[in-house]
Amino acid sequence: GPGGTMSTLGELLGFEKTLLGVDMVQKGGIVLRDCSEQDILKYLEVNQGKHVKIAVSPIGGQGFFLGRGNLQISPRVVRKVGIDDIIVLSTPHKLESTKILRVDTGDHALDSEIRSRGVLKVLVGYRSYRLVKIE
Repeated sequence: GPGGTMSTLGELLGFEKTLLGVDMVQKGGIVLRDCSEQDILKYLEVNQGKHVKIAVSPIGGQGFFLGRGNLQISPRVVRKVGIDDIIVLSTPHKLESTKILRVDTGDHALDSEIRSRGVLKVLVGYRSYRLVKIE
């Protein structure tokens, strides 16, 4: 996913991430920079059977983690990867101003399915998670 949190994560892992784009990473290296939805879907088709995860961070203060600021991660992409393979990352500081997570993919059925979970586990540090309400 895009954003400062994800960019910092890239730096910590030893690569330069596109700040506002979605990059594909495999084993610590960039596979493709600034991907479109079609790039991601093509990768998923060619690499069927590989375990893929989506890593995103909520927009600070607003809480949107899918659908705003990362439209490349479309409902089609989410359905192919699976809701259980979405990793939401945040700094503890960002979560202080982001009390609720929100989703707005444009696919009401998918959004409802994600919201029905009630809470999402957000990675905030090494083996540290917070449960955050989703609406």
